[in-house]
Amino acid sequence: MLNVSQIHEINRVRRLLNMSINALIGYLIVEINVLLARFLGIISMQYADIFLLATIVNGGTIAFIIILSNINYLSRRASNRIFYAEFLLYLSIYTIGVIKLNEFRLIGLVFVLVALTIELPYTDYKESLFISIGSALVQVAASYYAIYYLNQKGSFNEELFYTISFLPILIILSYVAHQITEQRNKINSDKQSLADMNARLVDINTALERTNMIAQQEIELAAHVQKLLLPHVPEKVNGWDIAISFKPKYGVSGDFYDFYFNNNLLRGMAIFDVSGHGVSSSLITIIVKPITYRIFNKMEGESLTDIVVQVNENVSAEISLLEHFISCILLRFSENAVEYVNAGHPDLLFRNGKSGVVSVINAVAEYGRGGPIGIRLSNYKPAFTRFDIGKGDVLLLYTDCIVESKNSHKERYGFTRLISSLSDAPDGTSQDILTYLLDKFSIFLENEELNDDFTVIVVKKTE
Repeated sequence: MLNVSQIHEINRVRRLLNMSINALIGYLIVEINVLLARFLGIISMQYADIFLLATIVNGGTIAFIIILSNINYLSRRASNRIFYAEFLLYLSIYTIGVIKLNEFRLIGLVFVLVALTIELPYTDYKESLFISIGSALVQVAASYYAIYYLNQKGSFNEELFYTISFLPILIILSYVAHQITEQRNKINSDKQSLADMNARLVDINTALERTNMIAQQEIELAAHVQKLLLPHVPEKVNGWDIAISFKPKYGVSGDFYDFYFNNNLLRGMAIFDVSGHGVSSSLITIIVKPITYRIFNKMEGESLTDIVVQVNENVSAEISLLEHFISCILLRFSENAVEYVNAGHPDLLFRNGKSGVVSVINAVAEYGRGGPIGIRLSNYKPAFTRFDIGKGDVLLLYTDCIVESKNSHKERYGFTRLISSLSDAPDGTSQDILTYLLDKFSIFLENEELNDDFTVIVVKKTE
């Protein structure tokens, strides 16, 4: 990227180049007018003199244009030197022109007006004054020399009067040049400020894109790690058929689940929902999962209530500074019964395999509904219950996304619709039941996006 000094040097080259091009245009206008005046017999200046002066001034100006076209940068001192060199060329030709015009020397002042007007956009106040005052002095000196030394016709007093009369106009044009220069500088300054701001925005956007790319890579890595930590859906588990739908909102999830085995027998399972969603929630799952797994297996002969209390103590110690809590359902299986603890999680649903009736398993004992894990409470005791289960019976575990989701009409799917869809689901495999539930849910959503992590688990007793 160019620095400020380089930008100024480039602008000096462009200004002088444009000024030289405009000067050439002005010279050509003057030369055409002089040729027309000579053709009409208004002036006595010879064609040879006209062409000679035109060749000198045009050639010199074209030389400056060629030089400036091949320069990229120009210092302030070099810029001033080129301006004064062109200015001296102009004064020299103007002096000869005034003398050669004889009694029509006044036309020279008109030509000065043309020169100043055409150079206005590219000269500053000082340069314009040089041209104005220099031209006036040359007009007076050349007229004096032509009248008193070359004995040309005319009155020097008249020439002086005309020059003085033109001088205010020339100075006003210089002032206009000053105003134009100030506006141009302001515009250039604003353009540069905008360019700098745009460059900064580009840098910021590039940094954001890099940050987002890194963040996305980190999320993908976290999602991959979490996926490795989540257990695969058990296949051919004696006595059980399980199907799971797990859809993180942002690649990583605050939902997770686990299965607990003993000698290849399914002894229990759990579903968890960390408050919030995204990377922070997913990191909590990495803490909670091994703690629960270790304590569940270590306290195999103790009540589920005591197990969850112990899990809560360990988890709370680990995440005490974080504003997160975890709801969960913990199940422990025996041959024909299920022990059930609910720690602030949506209710467990049960479908009777014989009647097809769906009911809510209310884990209400002497302690009432349990609070979530991760909140230090005195006398923390999650609710516990035990119920029988037989062949064909179905358990439905889920996180709150399915009941809290809304369609385009802002209607919640709700608990009633979930129970109804489970009741109407076919008496097939757990996957058949899950597919039916998801289809019903999808029809209700009408292509609306989920706003949370989504987990649904269907567990069917097969023996």
